[in-house]
Amino acid sequence: MRKTKDSLYVRIIKHTYGIHGYFDEYKKQEVNRIGNNAFIILFILFFLQMFSTVFLVSLLDADDVLTVLLFTDLLIFFTIIFYVNIAVSRLKLDQVEAYDNNDYNFKINKFKRKCILMAFNFFICERILFFILDLLSNDKHLTIPQLIISPRENIVWGISAIFVGITNYFVYKHKIKK
Repeated sequence: MRKTKDSLYVRIIKHTYGIHGYFDEYKKQEVNRIGNNAFIILFILFFLQMFSTVFLVSLLDADDVLTVLLFTDLLIFFTIIFYVNIAVSRLKLDQVEAYDNNDYNFKINKFKRKCILMAFNFFICERILFFILDLLSNDKHLTIPQLIISPRENIVWGISAIFVGITNYFVYKHKIKK
């Protein structure tokens, strides 16, 4: 049996919602429903944010208002992500089906490799982000090599990356259904 390749749109949707396997009509319908609900939630939260910003401008400085807006945008973003993950999980759209022990072991090994790569990418991205932030705020007057090869930062973000990898492994392992 030849496996058909998904379009870019379907691959983006599957990755965004964490859907594994064939993207059939049921999954498409549920993803559309979840997306519509997420948009309504997003619309309401942004409306409340815009409405409250009008009052904050008269009470706070411009820098404080910008800080509040950034944090509320992050809160709205994580609220939407949380809603989408809960909705997909309740509908069991993110489950992976394993047909026998060999398939189960193959998928576990695949998830192990994926989680190791995810932990490595997390470490690299966080180190680059915090290197740039440290470079911009350089309060300690450190040189660029000292910022890059900071043992304390590397150990902290290395442990965090390992934690992210292990957590994602157990989440993926929990999604596999025999």
